[in-house]
Formats: sequence, C-alpha cells, structure tokens
Amino acid sequence: MTLTTFIALSPILIIAAGAVAMIFVDALLQKSGKTAGSLFRSIHTKGEPPVDEISYASSIDRALVSATILGAAAIVSAVLWFGGQLGGVIEIGGALQVDKLALFGFMLCALGGSLASLMSSHHLYEIKADEGQFHPVLMLATCGAMLLCASSSFIMFFLALETMSLGAYILTGMRRASPRSTEGAMKYFLMGAFASAILLYGLALLYGETGVSSFEAMGKGLAGAGAKPLVMLGGVLVLVGLAFKVSAVPFHMWTPDAYQGAPTPATSFMAAVVKTAAFVVMLRFLSVVLTGGILAGPPFGWASVLAVLAVLTMFWGNMAALKQKNIKRMLAFSSIAHAGYILIGVVTMHKAGEAAMAGVLYYLFAYLAANAGAFAIVCSAVKGGSEATDIDDYRGFGRRHPLLGAAMGIFLLSMLGMPPLAGFFGKLYIFASAVEHGLWLLAVLGMIASVVSAYYYIGVIVVMFMRESEEGKPVAVPVRSGQIIAAILVALILVLQLGLYPTPWLR
Repeated sequence: MTLTTFIALSPILIIAAGAVAMIFVDALLQKSGKTAGSLFRSIHTKGEPPVDEISYASSIDRALVSATILGAAAIVSAVLWFGGQLGGVIEIGGALQVDKLALFGFMLCALGGSLASLMSSHHLYEIKADEGQFHPVLMLATCGAMLLCASSSFIMFFLALETMSLGAYILTGMRRASPRSTEGAMKYFLMGAFASAILLYGLALLYGETGVSSFEAMGKGLAGAGAKPLVMLGGVLVLVGLAFKVSAVPFHMWTPDAYQGAPTPATSFMAAVVKTAAFVVMLRFLSVVLTGGILAGPPFGWASVLAVLAVLTMFWGNMAALKQKNIKRMLAFSSIAHAGYILIGVVTMHKAGEAAMAGVLYYLFAYLAANAGAFAIVCSAVKGGSEATDIDDYRGFGRRHPLLGAAMGIFLLSMLGMPPLAGFFGKLYIFASAVEHGLWLLAVLGMIASVVSAYYYIGVIVVMFMRESEEGKPVAVPVRSGQIIAAILVALILVLQLGLYPTPWLR
C-alpha cells in the first residue's frame, strides 16, 4: 500500500481500527468493572446517579470513544476534500475510487455516525440496549457505507452494501426486549434481502452483457449496447435495489416500522448515513455506467424511471406523514419525502452533470444535519421513564424548555425549507437546476409537496409552544446529558452555517 493510498483510505482505516480496538478492550476490561473509555469521562450526566453506576459509565464511555473516532474520520475526510492533498482520483485495486465524490460521502457518513454515537449514551442505558455491541456495529456499518461511496466495481459495490445493511439490521433490532423493535428489524431484514437479491440479479445481467465488473469499463461497454432487453432489465433491477435503500416509493414499506422500532440513535443512523451512502453510489453508478443515449434519457432511460419515483415518493411521504401521531413515524415518512426531493436532483444530473450532483450532495448534507438534530432532541426527551415518542407528549415542551424547543423548531423549519436555513438552499439548488434544464414540472411538483409538508412540521412546533399539557398526564422532559447537548449543538451550527454561508460546500 502506497502512502497516497493509505491517506486516501485513512478515514475508513481509522474507524475500522477503532471498532476492532473497542471490541477487544471492552471484552478484556468488562469483567474487572473497568470501561473502555475511562480516559474520556470528562462529560457526565447531572442529576440523580443511576443504580448501576458501572453500566451507566460504560455506556457513556463507549459513546464518547466511538463519537471521537468517527468525528476524527469526518475531520480527516473534510481536510482531504477541501485541501486536495490527494491530487486527483486515486484508483485502488480496480475496486475503489477515492475522488471528491467519495471524500464528501466519507465526511457525511462519518459525521452522521458520530452524531448518532453522541446521542446514544444516555438513551441506550435508559432503554437497556447497550451491552457493548451497539457502537462497534455502528462503526463497522459506517465503514461499509464509506466503502460504498468509493465503490468502482460491482463486487465491491455489493460487498460494501451488504456490510452496511447487515449493521443496520442489527442496530434496528438492538432492543431485544421490544416486540416493535424485533418486528421492525425482521421487516427490514426480509425486505432488504429481497432487494439485495434483485440488485445482484441486475448486476449479473449487466456483467453478462459486458463481461467486466469495473464501473468505468462497463460504462464503455454499454455505451453502444442500445436498448437491449437484458441491459434495460439489468439497469431497472439495480435501480430497484437502490430505491429500496433510499426509501423511494413503492419500495419504502419497511421504513416506518424500522424507524419506529429501532433505538432512536439507530434511526438517526439509518435516516442519515444509509441514505447518504445509497445516494452517493447511485450518483456514481448512473454517471459512470448508465450514461449513454437511451439508457439515460427519455422515454425509457433511468431519468424517466426516477422522475416517476420522485413524484410518487414526495407526495406519498408527505401525505402519509400528515396523519402520524408518533414523532418517529412522522420523521420516517418525512425521510421518504426528502428522498423524493433528492431524486429530482438525480434526474437533473442526466442534463446538468456535475452541477446537479453538487446540489444533491449539498442537500444530503443539509438534510443530515437537520435530521440528526431532530432525532437528538427526541433522544433527549423522556416521559415517565420511557421514550417520549408521541407528538402529544411534547405539549408545552418549547415553553418549559425554550432552548431545546427553539432548536427543534429550527431543525423542522430547515427540513421544511424555510430561509435562511440549510434546507431552503438545498431545495433551491435542486429545484432551480431542474427548471434551468427544462424539468420545470418536477420542480413545481416538488414545491407543492414542500407546501404540504408545512402542515406536519409546523404542527409539531405548534404543539411544543401553543398547546397545554393535559393535567395529570406525563409530559416530555429532557435528560441532562452533555453528549446529547453536544450532538444538538453540532447539528444546529451546521444547519445555520450551511444556510448562511453555503458556497464552500458547492465546490
């Protein structure tokens, strides 16, 4: 391995080494009552100490260690992306390609994983789901997501996808005592297995046509293939598999149950990291493999297929979110709707190229920050010793806790697309690019769908600030956790910075 290759892969290597070290150190020290992160106990939860102090301290230590490792990988990725130290595209063994797209994906995946780790410490202890496995699994799933972002061959594409997916399945079912968590994990696993099989069959058909597994070589081989039935079928099957990962309608059925049943940090991970990695590899696959003629453009190319999925996804996600009473299910359907907005940018890419790709990546960053911040506040809220997940639990929350209420309002308004927050500019860049390249109908439908979403986003804000709690009924109160507050602050700073000064992130 050359020095350049090592530097290119350093964000992944940092996380992988950290995950393996955590597994071994935690196993060695567990019986002695020590914890893997005793050097990091500078932040503690205030208030009444828990009964099991060792277990509680272990939960905090694991969260701090994993968040620190993932945060370091995110910083290294950002430095490489901004600084251009790699000097161009780094090809690794014909399986990985580390370029600007991959590095941006590395940064987002590591950041999303770090925020999920930060918000997990107190939460996992409270729901009795932290037995040492959560954080190593999250870190290894993040490694899979980062490898997926850099995949340049079908073999690595599938291996990285399954590494990420298996980790996500485990995280979803981490609450083994909860039937809802088990149900969500089972649905996610079974439907994910079918989606992976469909995607693999599509890859096999494309390989059978070209005889190569490299994205670039396959793109050249398919450029002159025309509308051969097996080629078209293979492309559609791959798109179906990726549509499942990004929760596009009608391949979204697993999303609400998995998001609701999973521990909230795992839900944040799925909504941010899994979606980001799937969209990044989708951008690479479509821009390199299915680039030519009829394979991309109308009436039968991937742009037409994804345009239909975008419209279905935006409207179904928003309409279903309108009637939700559980805030995690509401955010799940919101996540589906956001996948539809992002798909508009992906569709535009077949005409606008890298300009549309930059808009998609910016939107993913803006969505990740606002979504992680919202889930961090949900993590912080408890009601009578359990999670506060019903929207009615947040009656008066903003007046009793104005800073947290204001932060939640900012995150929700960013996802709605309110200026000058990050979500507004994300939608602006995607819709403006679509209009500029003649896809004005998609842009108009996207704006209409955004207006629909205002009802449930603002509805939560109304409940927090303008509704009184019912007398005698438990209400949501925040736990005093420095880690969760840190996650909220990081997300809040990103939402404001991306909105007020977006230019550096559109390079």
